[in-house]
Amino acid sequence: MSNNQSSSREEDIKAYQIIRGEIQFEYALMSNRVTWLITTQAFLFTAYAVALRGNNLKDSLYHPAIPILGSFISIILYSSIYAAISRVKLWQKNHETLNAKLADWLVYQPQSPKAAFWGLVPPVLLPAAFLYVWLHFLDVNNIVTIIVILILILLVLSEFWLFTFVKR
Repeated sequence: MSNNQSSSREEDIKAYQIIRGEIQFEYALMSNRVTWLITTQAFLFTAYAVALRGNNLKDSLYHPAIPILGSFISIILYSSIYAAISRVKLWQKNHETLNAKLADWLVYQPQSPKAAFWGLVPPVLLPAAFLYVWLHFLDVNNIVTIIVILILILLVLSEFWLFTFVKR
């Protein structure tokens, strides 16, 4: 191998490692956001239940403040998870190019698209599930609630589906 080819290969390996690090960083952020979501939602559900003055959820001292806050947090964290998935998508394109160039150097093969897809189900569905519950507590029409949740889920899953399974 000539000196020029060796230098190019070393640059490719460095680029691969940087891109792989960025993808890992985005997945770590996504994991942290899911943790924040679960923690905040648990706190809000507890506060809402403790403040009940009767058998009806609307009799809580904090109605409608806590359901509105819970909905807002679910939407914000949902959008940040969507942003992380979009960033992974951008990095993944470069990653796949380098995978092909460095196939003999790689110790492991990248995960299957189906594994990646199913790995994103909890970060996508949990915010939507919490949002559904909070909207239910706010007495938003069930049809409207279901439509909003389905749109959010389909938005993220369709984006990931296209970038994972459809080669452009």
